[in-house]
Amino acid sequence: MARFELRFKPSVAKDLRGIPKTEVRRLLKAIQTLGDEPRPAGCEKLTGRDLYRIRQGLYRIVYSVDDTAVIIEVIEVGHRRRGLSHSLATKVVASYVLCPRCVLASVRVRGQQMHRKW
Repeated sequence: MARFELRFKPSVAKDLRGIPKTEVRRLLKAIQTLGDEPRPAGCEKLTGRDLYRIRQGLYRIVYSVDDTAVIIEVIEVGHRRRGLSHSLATKVVASYVLCPRCVLASVRVRGQQMHRKW
């Protein structure tokens, strides 16, 4: 099996700033192991998305796997009590997406998300 290339969203650096350095080292070590095994034991596929998450101590790592391009993109790192981010915690209702954090309704138009205040 080929080693996967690891990529990080720019927001991941911001996520890591508030985490203690010892935990950051553990998280980065766990992320590096994803390069060898993108779906390790204990990982969970997020419902309705092509995203996975693994737990490392009190923290979660959310990532996507592209098997054809052999790329893993880390999308979010955060404390378990914080929950999923604004972009990941939306519920799909018909063609609208209701966002629980900001009471916005979104419509997907040609793959792009457009918000509209109610």
